[in-house]
Amino acid sequence: MPNSTLWWGNHLQSPNGFLIHIVPHNTQDLTSLVESTRPLNFAIFCIDGEKINSKESLLGSIARSMRFPSYFGKNWDALEDSINDLSWWKVKGFLLIFEQADSFINSSIDEFFVFIEIISNTIKSWYVRGLPFYGVITISDDFAEKKSLIWGNNDLCYH
Repeated sequence: MPNSTLWWGNHLQSPNGFLIHIVPHNTQDLTSLVESTRPLNFAIFCIDGEKINSKESLLGSIARSMRFPSYFGKNWDALEDSINDLSWWKVKGFLLIFEQADSFINSSIDEFFVFIEIISNTIKSWYVRGLPFYGVITISDDFAEKKSLIWGNNDLCYH
């Protein structure tokens, strides 16, 4: 991709921008994605999924990255409440990158779908309030054959 920063900037502003983007971890230039949002004054949250293999570890990582309040309840409802608040961030948009999500998907596809639903609803919720919220999930090339587990979800955009 000759100018992937420009490509990401244009893609995120298209109708596909309001989906969760699933990209191969080894082939996608995440630096370009981050660079495309940096001038827009976005809060950028990177979740390293290499050691995330449970709902608890995912919620803890998100809470640390997004600096959730100490009273964060560490359950799906609390995630939905906190991720739809973020009032402590004085920014013009949000970018959540969940890198190397394979372990979490393998540990519980059902929990992964709950996570997808929450992030999808979050994207829509922030959109109606006039602030963009983008979600990107990377999976390994080896995991590509298992994409059929998540393929067909209308809230996902595959790259």
